[in-house]
Amino acid sequence: MSFKVDNPKSAPVGVADTYTDAYGKTHLVDVAVKKQLLTMMATSGCENALLPSVQIFRQGKAVLIPLSGDGEFGWTLMYENGGQVQGNVTGGSELLLPDALPLGYHELILMRGEQRWTCRVIVAPQRGYEPESLTQGKRWWGVNVQLYTLRSQDNWGIGDFGDLRQLVEQVARRGGAFIGVNPLHALYPADPEAASPYSPSSRHWLNIIYINVNRIDDFQQSKEAQAWWRQDDTQRQLAALRAGRWVDYSGVMAQKLAALRLAYDFFKTRSVLDPRVSAFRQFVVNGGQSLQRQATFDALQTWLKRQVENYGDWQQWPKRYHDVHGDTVKAFCQENEHEITFYCWLQWVASEQLAECFAHSKQLGMPIGLYRDMAVGVAQGGAETWDERRLYCLEAAIGAPPDPLGL
Repeated sequence: MSFKVDNPKSAPVGVADTYTDAYGKTHLVDVAVKKQLLTMMATSGCENALLPSVQIFRQGKAVLIPLSGDGEFGWTLMYENGGQVQGNVTGGSELLLPDALPLGYHELILMRGEQRWTCRVIVAPQRGYEPESLTQGKRWWGVNVQLYTLRSQDNWGIGDFGDLRQLVEQVARRGGAFIGVNPLHALYPADPEAASPYSPSSRHWLNIIYINVNRIDDFQQSKEAQAWWRQDDTQRQLAALRAGRWVDYSGVMAQKLAALRLAYDFFKTRSVLDPRVSAFRQFVVNGGQSLQRQATFDALQTWLKRQVENYGDWQQWPKRYHDVHGDTVKAFCQENEHEITFYCWLQWVASEQLAECFAHSKQLGMPIGLYRDMAVGVAQGGAETWDERRLYCLEAAIGAPPDPLGL
């Protein structure tokens, strides 16, 4: 099903009457389905009233936001990567934002007295990235891999970033230009059996199950971690995970989280002047609100699981936890600051290891190196919809009928 904008200025949204499937056959959209979708779209964002919930622009184009209402308002545009600009505007006009807005997801806040209205301003590139060599007509080869399927003597029953690094070396040695990997998006540490890479919790962050624990300096230096590693029971469990025909997601995640907590305990003993501590702090600053919300979601989901609550989907959580801005979630963040920081640290470790794999591919002369598949959407009850509620119509689900790629 496709959507169209009938009038670029007033931007009413409609639902197409027909769609064409992969075989070229035209289908009519059921009238009842159209009515239901149009009702949902008409009522979405009503809480903003004076502002649209979301506005999308291409980089380099004028950014005009239509306003309703009357009187004078103040406004603040908060950039995704920090910084802000402010100004004043009259209701019933169009707000022209500064030229050359950076790419990203920015937050526009309209203010009058104690009242606030918000709009997510998305600035997208003119086109997707394409390596210069490909635009010149060069032809390269590479391999595609589902990272979780890789097995080695060193991994813990699932392919990890250590295996990816070894694969980079093998492909580069044979003259390959790239390695394509499945989506590596954040999934659910508290619910590891929800393992589909195409139904992620968030596309902004990484699946921490791919961390190569043995490569972490804090794991290597921690006496407690190394004592745990040398235990016969630990080695037996890891051997069983490697020997299994299928990936035991729950077993792998349990072992990795146990080891990663020991490594994190050592990391916390580092001096505030340690370069590793400084690098982590900068990562947290750069990650901003998005990282904090991802870590809060993971910590809260884990906590709810311990309380024997419905924890898999935030829409099934106790209602007091539904509002990411609510007092209950704020109180949880204050009471569980260290746990939330732990999940931030896991994202940092995963990001560093993936970045090392890419850097290694470039050092070995691979023209492209790594490229990552992206999930088309996210799970309805994951961290991304919990945080970015206004970007999603959670009452509707849009799918495609079976096609040649899905049979």
